Amino acid sequence: MLKPVHARRLSKTLDRIAATLADPRSSSLGVAAEQSPKVRCFQKLEILEDGQEAVGAKPFKWRTLKSQELFSFLLQHEGEWVSKEQLLDALWPEYHLDKAVVHLHTSIYQIRKALKERMQDTKLEYNLDRYRLNCNGWITDVELFERGISEWAASGSGGTPRIESLLALYRGNYLEEHDYPWAYAKREKLRNMYLACASELAREELRSGRTRQSVQRLLNLQQREPYSDDICGLLLTAYAQLGDYTAAQKHYESFVRILEDELGIEPQQVTHQLYVQLKTQTLPA
Repeated sequence: MLKPVHARRLSKTLDRIAATLADPRSSSLGVAAEQSPKVRCFQKLEILEDGQEAVGAKPFKWRTLKSQELFSFLLQHEGEWVSKEQLLDALWPEYHLDKAVVHLHTSIYQIRKALKERMQDTKLEYNLDRYRLNCNGWITDVELFERGISEWAASGSGGTPRIESLLALYRGNYLEEHDYPWAYAKREKLRNMYLACASELAREELRSGRTRQSVQRLLNLQQREPYSDDICGLLLTAYAQLGDYTAAQKHYESFVRILEDELGIEPQQVTHQLYVQLKTQTLPA
């Protein structure tokens, strides 16, 4: 602020700062990483009490699976208005229009009733044949993850401890246990973000000499993505860096068997060439 300081200008500045701090969508990477989600969507839909699972609290139970799916669908649109036609096409495509509308209205009623009981700060709003969830400022684990990863990438991929906390949000694939067809594209996008970020951290660990930490990260990644040539190649490099060529050979042979037995394919040429190079230079014949 410029001198002289006037009370009116000071008051406006403080109000603006307070509004910025109160808005979760204006957070930096550090703030995003430290926020607690109100709703979790990784692996399965879970509604929490004040960002934490309340001890002794009853799990949030939906009256029907369709009311849960409708809530999830609107949640994915992050406060945007969604037309009635879009909802009917996504959730009740097999029903005649009149019957589908009845199911929609029933699910909307059930959601509003559930929100009054458990999430009074959240409203399911209607306007001009459109619906939206007004979440009143709270945030999901997916929003935290997406925003934090994007800010991390834009900042030059620094701040490993903070990004670790963001990666920890990824408990499983997006809404994996519910298997909603309309969630497939979002699930794939988030999975690719997670894999790219975790792989980049593993590369950074290799570059900085934290090889054993990188190996453990890559082994965890491999459990999620057992058919990934990129992860296999990074593990071969890590084992070679440790001088553990026996482990490198066993890992590659195991990778070849998995691809052949489960997919009927072979490793990519670049992966095979890396293995041959390591074997030629260092592995026993």
